Amino acid sequence: MINFDSLPKDKPNVLPAKGRYFATIVAAEMKQPADQTKNPYLNLRLSLKNEKGANAGTIFDRLSESDKPLMQYKLQRFLRATDIEFSGSFTLKDIQKIVMNKELIVDVTISAQQGYPDKAEIDLFTGDMYYKLSEAKDLFGGVSDDVIKASDADDANVAEEF
Repeated sequence: MINFDSLPKDKPNVLPAKGRYFATIVAAEMKQPADQTKNPYLNLRLSLKNEKGANAGTIFDRLSESDKPLMQYKLQRFLRATDIEFSGSFTLKDIQKIVMNKELIVDVTISAQQGYPDKAEIDLFTGDMYYKLSEAKDLFGGVSDDVIKASDADDANVAEEF
């Protein structure tokens, strides 16, 4: 039964707070921008958990082929954090095939969107964006081993080579 008298009057904040989170890649899809002259990008959906292991929401992130140094650094940090090693040339489609269910740690910020609601996204400027699970104890301090399963941390040190 719904009590209409107790329904909230204000829209709840569903964004995670700015900070650092454990993340699991739950979707990875190549998309074409509306401007057909631009390169496709890899759209990622990440499920977030805080340092205590509680669900903290979902964010979306994009990886794109770019000659801009910050975007190249972002891609390098992502590959490092997910232990994906490539040599030679590769495409984002190659990454899309192997990132599902990968776990990592991410820096999240909230950005204001003119004419739209605020948006949670990867923080490009405060820290190093993406981190390996094996770095959790250093990044979160007293994080419990219950949150970082030993097998997950061990798996984070195994690289996939292409």
